This record gives sequence, structure tokens and C-alpha cells, in this order.
Amino acid sequence: MLLPTFKRPALLKRAIDSVRRQTLPDFSLLISDNGDDDETRGICERAVAEDPRIQYTRNERNLGAVGNIQKLIGSVVTSHYCILSDDDFLFPNFLEDAMDAFRESPHLGFSCSPVLFVDARRRRLERRNQDWRPGFHAPSLDSVHQMMRSHFTSTGVVFRRDIIDVLGGFHDFGDDRLFLTLVASIWPFHVTERMGAVFVVTEMSFSGQGGIGRQTSLPTLCDSLAANLSRIAQHVSSEFRSEVSSIFISTYVEYLRQRLRATGGQHAEDRGIARQFKSLEPAASWKTVRRAIREIPRLSARSVLQLATLNPAATSTRDEPIDDCMWAYLQGDVSQREPFLRAAAERFTSSSR
Repeated sequence: MLLPTFKRPALLKRAIDSVRRQTLPDFSLLISDNGDDDETRGICERAVAEDPRIQYTRNERNLGAVGNIQKLIGSVVTSHYCILSDDDFLFPNFLEDAMDAFRESPHLGFSCSPVLFVDARRRRLERRNQDWRPGFHAPSLDSVHQMMRSHFTSTGVVFRRDIIDVLGGFHDFGDDRLFLTLVASIWPFHVTERMGAVFVVTEMSFSGQGGIGRQTSLPTLCDSLAANLSRIAQHVSSEFRSEVSSIFISTYVEYLRQRLRATGGQHAEDRGIARQFKSLEPAASWKTVRRAIREIPRLSARSVLQLATLNPAATSTRDEPIDDCMWAYLQGDVSQREPFLRAAAERFTSSSR
């Protein structure tokens, strides 16, 4: 288990606690600290002293959120891995459910659990991924489209180690939706019946700061699309390779639009972007990409994301306010762990069956 952290000691303590309380005890937890505060160090060093399954390192400099995750992925030596953000946490059954799936189907690429999604900005919560059928799913265009509509988050996913060798283990700039869509187009996967994790969005979290496109530089976007189209050409079945390429192109074009809109980019920047696309895999249809880039300022999100629109209505059962005991635990009060789990079970578990 990989746990990147940066200056959120109270929430980190909760995340570590949720790992140590897993019903499957056979795991190792690697914590990588991007910060320099003594409180985080103290929490981690106490956890290491109390539990030999935990290791802690502090980076000499801030590697950035994605860089910290990539550093952790580079240290994976186990047969499976998962990524837990320091502001998220796990239900006790998460690892046990995932590894049961791998034992039943050893060739799975990943096992994913529905998540309880918390919007701390609005103090609302909902159960995501309700539209997924529990059980085995083979690579297919249907699975690809459904993953784009109702993607799982890395917090609720256990991956097999082989994915690191083929795809790098994580998306270039932290997009769970695109990474899981690509993995689902190559490997079979399993969806568990029970919720496995809680994914929290705050004003300070990556997901809460205005969209991936706004936060990612133009060269990074272009290089990432080129790399992913190359991976698609190499590893995705020819039966639906062109459709997966189209989904990626349309999604990246929207991210490029977001970035240009955020930076006030003009046509000179558009031409610069277009030049970077000339190195793309030929199978990706350079003409299509060039035309899309040229039309960025005029395209609407609706037209650009025909194949890749996230449909919130398909991802959840209901959106509800958070009661006081649940809110206290979400704020880092670990004494409210049991009341939180009871409330989550009462309000959401029955609706998932």
C-alpha cells in the first residue's frame, strides 16, 4: 500500500489507522512525505515503531503530488499495490475483498471497490459506482465506455504489479478516469460488492482545484497524450483500439481547452501545441488531432466529449447531507470511527445490494 502525504497530519493519522485495521493483515504500507513538518514526522515514526509493516521516508524536496506517487510506485516489490491519498481512508474489508477476487481470478489487472464520495466543501456525500455490476469484467468497448462514465478512484483499487511495467503504474498527471479506462481496455478486472473506501474532496485537494486541464501544463498534456496513444497502439486489442484512441483524443482536447481558457492562450499557443502532436503514433490519426487542436477555441465541452462525458447521474445512488458524527471523523477525530462506519452502513450498504 502506497501513501503519499503533505502537511495533513490529522487526516494522515486517520488514513494510517484505516490501513492498520484491515481484516486482511498481510500487507506493507509505504509512506512518502513531501512536507517538512514535525507533526507528520512524529505520527509516522510512532506508526513505524508500533507496526513493522509500515515504512516511512521523507523527501529531500517537494516532488509534487504526482511525483510523490511515482516515487512510491518505483519502490513496489510486492505482487499487487494500491494508492491511498492522505485525506482518504479505507473500510476494513477493502484489502480482503480485493485479494479474494485475485485468488479467484489470478489474471485480473485490478480489483475495484465502489467508494463513498465526500464533498467536504458542501458537506454532502454519495455512494459512487452504483451502476457497475459486481463480479468479473473482460476488456471490451462497453467496459471502456462505462469506465469513462462512472470511473473508480485509485483509492478504491488494487492493481497487479505487471501494470507498472506496461503502463507506468499511474497516470502522467493523476487522472484516475483515463488511467483506469486504459487499464480496463487491456486487462480483465473485478468489481467488489461492498464499498471499499472513502474519497474526500476539499478546497485543498487536487480534485477540488478547478479541473485537471487547468492545473496541467500544455507540454505535459501533449506529451501525455502522445505517450498514451502509443500505449493504446501497442497494448489495446485491434477490435476497439480506434474507439479508445478517439476517447483519449477527445478528452485531452477538452483538457487543452481548459488550460488555454485558464491561461488566456491565443492562436500562437495553438500552433505550438499542434507542432508537438506531429510525433504522435500514426494510428492515432494525426489529421483528426490537428483538426481538433485548430478548433479548440470554438469547440464546446458537449461536442468535444461525445464519447467521454462523465454522467454524474450514473455514478451514485443519492446525495445526502453529512451528520455530525460522520463529519467529526471526516475532520480527523478518530474517536468517531465506529459511529462513522455504523452510519455509513445504515445509510448506504443496503442500497448497494
